[in-house]
Amino acid sequence: MWVSPATFAMHLKVLSKYFEFVDLGSWLAQSKSGDTLPDRSCAITFDDGWRDNYSYAFPLLRQARVPATVFLVSEFIGGRYSFWPNRLARLCRRLDAGGLASLPAHLQEAILKTGVSEHNVTTTMSVDQIDRVISTCKTMPDAMLHELLDEAERLTSWESNSSQRELLDVDEIAEMHQSKLIRYGSHTKRHTRLLMELPANRLYDEVSGSKLELEALLGEKVDLFCYPNGDYSDDAVDLVRRSYTGAVTTGSGWNYEAADPCRLRRVTLHEGNSSDEPSLLGRVGCIAVGLMPRPPVPPRPER
Repeated sequence: MWVSPATFAMHLKVLSKYFEFVDLGSWLAQSKSGDTLPDRSCAITFDDGWRDNYSYAFPLLRQARVPATVFLVSEFIGGRYSFWPNRLARLCRRLDAGGLASLPAHLQEAILKTGVSEHNVTTTMSVDQIDRVISTCKTMPDAMLHELLDEAERLTSWESNSSQRELLDVDEIAEMHQSKLIRYGSHTKRHTRLLMELPANRLYDEVSGSKLELEALLGEKVDLFCYPNGDYSDDAVDLVRRSYTGAVTTGSGWNYEAADPCRLRRVTLHEGNSSDEPSLLGRVGCIAVGLMPRPPVPPRPER
């Protein structure tokens, strides 16, 4: 779930031929007010608030003058927290037969479901196998996953967090904010999946509490939201609708003017599915719908 800086630069160059880059919040505001929208708009979004958004993506966005939205997990800003899939991936990479036997039963079961035998576990589990372990574990509640990983790391004496800070800090957020290109939205307080079983007080805290924390940090309204893992209950959508102008999901596809602003679709791009121009265009659907490149914008006269 990453792209190299070179691939991202290519994305911006190619997409600019077919779409007009827009700020997602501005597009939603125009849509709500009935204003005329660009014929083909493209809004760039990033989830979680990774430090590499600042280190690698921001310089390219600034150079191309392309706006983007970064969805922040408010309580993780500036910390060394690792999301549970990262913790689980690090654990899987270091497994041997003895390590597998020492894991909690639920984690052993998830790993064995990938076809890895307890007799052939090595330190080179494939990326595909690790992805399948993570997908299997997504059926478990967040609290249970954190407890299992805490126990696994205690039993194996492996540290839960990366030795390096992986997430944006306050200064990096402020610098990108001052550029007027980067806008921020909420991705909850603790990246909690908003499933039906989440208690009402926790739901409110994750959705509305994160908004308050980010608004205090940024000194302005935060009107955009992103559902962690794309999961949401009806109660979650209702609360988001009362608190935000719009929200994005992980559902794949385009959004038209009649789209539900609190269930917006996106197109996920990563190195494996869009590392060259044909695969990028196929992924976003330009070829499938017969789009032609946008006509070039004539240069502005020198003043």
